[in-house]
Amino acid sequence: MKAKNKWLEMRESINQSLLNKKNIFDAKSILLENIEIIQHEVMSEEKNIKLRQQIGIIFTMLKENLNLYNTIGETIIWSNENNSVKNSKLSNIFTTIFHCGLIYSIILGGFHSLKNKYYFISFTFLLSFICEIILLFFIVKKYRTISSKIEKNQKTEINIDINNILNYMDNSMESIDRYIEEFKILNNLENKSDGKLNNDILMLFQKIDEADNTKNENIISSLNKEIQSILLENNIKKISYSNDKEKYFDILPSKNSSMTIKSAFIDKSNNKILVRGIATKKIN
Repeated sequence: MKAKNKWLEMRESINQSLLNKKNIFDAKSILLENIEIIQHEVMSEEKNIKLRQQIGIIFTMLKENLNLYNTIGETIIWSNENNSVKNSKLSNIFTTIFHCGLIYSIILGGFHSLKNKYYFISFTFLLSFICEIILLFFIVKKYRTISSKIEKNQKTEINIDINNILNYMDNSMESIDRYIEEFKILNNLENKSDGKLNNDILMLFQKIDEADNTKNENIISSLNKEIQSILLENNIKKISYSNDKEKYFDILPSKNSSMTIKSAFIDKSNNKILVRGIATKKIN
């Protein structure tokens, strides 16, 4: 069974389970549990021991590197203020407004005294102004201290986007199926060459992983050339779909066009099919 097919069977029930979860960690737990089920189904249907072990490694890598932070829908940061903190903040705000009003009154009084040449009274207003500025400084400082305590008690709530998660898993399962097919081909190559391809296989897997991670067109082009080289060295031919090559493919009907989905691979010496391809065929 294909991993993607099994995932699609379970997708709706997983969707319903995720609807009840708002925490990213709970969502991850649900996905890991269902990945285990898919892994068991896929591995149990594979008779080749080596390939079964490789499938297990692929699923283990998916579980260990399951990253849902790219699927986050919304992040909320909130603070929990008790009544005493709120009252203290309000008190400081009103006190600040009151003293700002006093400063304004002192300034007006000072200018009025200077205008009428009451210098002693003006000096008194000046001293009052300085005292109010100092007092206002300490009031603002106290307010900032209270606010900083609130910031330290802030909590972050991460809400998940279920559609993003499901799309992420769709792509992951497609990748797993693709890697399994690659392992099948490379296992055949390794058996054919009595184990001489070990280093080439490892390097090829690195390229596949790099291409999948970076989506770099240059790496993908380089990877295709390396695959062609390995196939050529081992007398294997890659076949693209055409009407006269239809016997090498599993055919899917299409209303749009005929095209190769997965290439077929044959032994050049006897035209024996090593891996069947998949193609679409336009139905008139």
